[in-house]
Amino acid sequence: MKSAVIFSLALLTAAPAAVAFVPAEAHAQVLAGSNAARRPPIRREPGLSARDRERLYDAQDAVIEHEEAITELTSVTEAGGALNEQQARQLADRQRRLAAAQRTVAELEAKNERLGG
Repeated sequence: MKSAVIFSLALLTAAPAAVAFVPAEAHAQVLAGSNAARRPPIRREPGLSARDRERLYDAQDAVIEHEEAITELTSVTEAGGALNEQQARQLADRQRRLAAAQRTVAELEAKNERLGG
């Protein structure tokens, strides 16, 4: 019994000494393993890319521009005059361009919503 007590006492006093003498390289290897501090993940900004945002802004500007031009051309007919052939072509062209710009805006806004922007 006396030898068991001495053996356990020796074991308890020797265990902290073994832990205290762990080389620094082992500590560095442990930190480089699975529990190592990691870089935070790169956060991408949700929504449209810079190119698509630029296209959206350009299309929105085009919508405003075409709406103003259409309003200007239609004000001639509201004032009691008739559109000449050139003005009628301009009006049709502006309406076509307005529709295209509105489609672009709608597509890009839908894409932005899908991407969470």
